[in-house]
Amino acid sequence: MQKSIPKSILDSLPTLGYNLPHFPIVLEGLLQTTEILTVEEVAIELGVTGRTVRNLIQRGRFPNAHKIDPLSLKSTYQIPKSDLEKYIALQKG
Repeated sequence: MQKSIPKSILDSLPTLGYNLPHFPIVLEGLLQTTEILTVEEVAIELGVTGRTVRNLIQRGRFPNAHKIDPLSLKSTYQIPKSDLEKYIALQKG
């Protein structure tokens, strides 16, 4: 079942500084995701460092990973568990 974003939230995004055209799409994806992992949680699962996980994100290995605050340089990433599962499956070949 797909959830939709309330109009009040979408209307408030520009006032919050989120006037990026793709931001509502990111929100839609979040509403459909059942479990979100942090960089640290993914690092533990893979047995690597947080820096390695961020490098994998930058290389596109976790295509649905996104920053909590896309306008902040220090914002942390959220990674859907499904991305991690797909990555692990690809690594096992």
